[in-house]
Amino acid sequence: MVEAGAVKIMRGVYLQPAPRLAPWEQLREATLARAAAALHTHPSAVCLTHEAAAIAHGYTCLTTEPDIHIAVPKVPTGGRRPLPTLTYTAEDGHTFRGRKVSLVRSTRLPRSEEVDVVDGLRVTNPLQTAVDCACDLPAREAICIVDSIFCKTCEADRFTRNCLGPTPEELRATLLAMLERYPRRPGLRRARAVLAIASPFSESPGESILRWAVHAAGLPEAVPQLCWQSREDSSTFFLDLGWEARKLDLEFDGYVKYGGSEDLRAEKSREMRLRRDGWRIERFEWSEIKKPHELAARLTSLFPADVVRNARPVRDLWL
Repeated sequence: MVEAGAVKIMRGVYLQPAPRLAPWEQLREATLARAAAALHTHPSAVCLTHEAAAIAHGYTCLTTEPDIHIAVPKVPTGGRRPLPTLTYTAEDGHTFRGRKVSLVRSTRLPRSEEVDVVDGLRVTNPLQTAVDCACDLPAREAICIVDSIFCKTCEADRFTRNCLGPTPEELRATLLAMLERYPRRPGLRRARAVLAIASPFSESPGESILRWAVHAAGLPEAVPQLCWQSREDSSTFFLDLGWEARKLDLEFDGYVKYGGSEDLRAEKSREMRLRRDGWRIERFEWSEIKKPHELAARLTSLFPADVVRNARPVRDLWL
């Protein structure tokens, strides 16, 4: 018998949602429940892969409600199967429909040493997860996950730019070497392009996509989390994405980081001091981040004509 309030997430599997969760927590709960259900209903499955593995590890994805990928020895007819669409509750009490999510089964099996167990879920380890996402997801989605993996693996300090773990160059070399094991795997060009621009310094998917768009448009490389010391009072500020020589700062406004009126006042004060130091500040919201071609066009408009003439869009980052 199905309990009251339970929602169907897969054939024969139901989720009893936890009460009073924020929308993003509801989405994450549903994703992890679907992931567990996928392994439960496929006893021969080796592990979860791609975004489901990333979310289980605690990495950041562009969407918190992705398709569920599993690695299986044999795929039954139809490797992709739609899952029930769920309904969630917004903070204002209104309900909204989630994404159309599918279960995706693949016979590309990771090695035993490439599988971890996280909170009872078998998942690809961080490096294999980075490789799979870079190969198989659109570049603008993959970079969010790969950046998050770089961030936690490198353990970079934005003040010193030093790392407690491997340097970005060392991690990049390791991942590129892993790609050599799959000479015929689709998506290798895209994967190499994504790994080439991965950074441990992006602090949100929005910042990752901003940086992706700069590279994809062929514009001059910027510094993520650029450190700047105010000339007024020596306060230290970190710019989401900056060109110090051009005094150009790109800021992603996810709004979550502005918790209240005090946070908003502090951000306004920060912006005013940066402007008095000669910085030009351009802000970007999710509505723009979700439109890649319009985003690239706006970024290009921020640069002088000679830079635009020499811009060479990176085709592999648009794959």
